[in-house]
Amino acid sequence: MVRDVLDRLVAADPDPEDWESCVSRIIAEIGDPEGPTRSVAMLLGEAWRNACDVPGFWEFLLRQAIARDPSSPSLGPLDPSGR
Repeated sequence: MVRDVLDRLVAADPDPEDWESCVSRIIAEIGDPEGPTRSVAMLLGEAWRNACDVPGFWEFLLRQAIARDPSSPSLGPLDPSGR
């Protein structure tokens, strides 16, 4: 379900001010029961807002993605604080 909601959000590519309306459309598209979908969407929104508040988070995600690709060179530690 998380992957489904994420895929739909990526496809919609909403502007930050359109997040809520986009999520509402996704919840309606997925249909009943709405509770689990709404919970997933709320957790994703919270994770996004938290990620925006953590310095170095995007570098951390990039390092994790590269580290999981065996053909990519290592970029160093996977600690979001840069340590």
